[in-house]
Amino acid sequence: QNNGTDDLAIDEDGVFTFETPIEDQESYEVTVDSRPSEPSQTCAVTGGTGTIDAADVTTIEVVCQTDSFSVGGTVSGLEGSGLALRNNGADDLAIYEDGSFTFETSLEDHTSYDVTVLTQPSNPSQTCAVTSGTGTIDAADVTTVDVSCEPPEEQDGNGAGDEKPDEPNDEPAEEEDDEYVEEKAIIDDEPGCGCSTSASSPGAAGLTWLLVVLIPFFARRPRGVARRGCRTQLPS
Repeated sequence: QNNGTDDLAIDEDGVFTFETPIEDQESYEVTVDSRPSEPSQTCAVTGGTGTIDAADVTTIEVVCQTDSFSVGGTVSGLEGSGLALRNNGADDLAIYEDGSFTFETSLEDHTSYDVTVLTQPSNPSQTCAVTSGTGTIDAADVTTVDVSCEPPEEQDGNGAGDEKPDEPNDEPAEEEDDEYVEEKAIIDDEPGCGCSTSASSPGAAGLTWLLVVLIPFFARRPRGVARRGCRTQLPS
């Protein structure tokens, strides 16, 4: 608009000229009468005021820039630490408590946004979910993103969670073979074997203990089978 009355619609970039000429030595004042939308933009005029000086004025410049808007919302139920949100895969924001939040990077009108949870909180552990986290900027700040955190996971006093206590072992202890016990207890001399020993001599005592150890392994056999070999009475 020029001088508050002469309106001119602009549809695209390029050169413009108002329809109504101005006589020499008359003043002019060009302003933005209405801002563009779809997308929303702010346009600024430079060189828009002056006086006609025997020539057409062609130095007026109008620069338009798409408006940017913030993205944010509300966090609720947060008890842990370390919660972090991310918008459009790059703009990260740490959250320390319940309440409203706003990402630092604003987005131009008609730009899409996508808010996700980058890091779930811990100490205590929680799971937070985002609702209304996606959409497109529509000439206004976004304040409807909702981040809701579930209550912390329940744990017992020692932090063991759902771990089950060790169950007692009810299996009976393995009993020693009766025949093996008998072999260890008494080794009597058998007639005719020629290997009886006396427990009074050191050499005989060593042999006796050797027999105690070896006989259970070499002399063990199914019940009812005849036993052959030496048996020696152990010293009391």
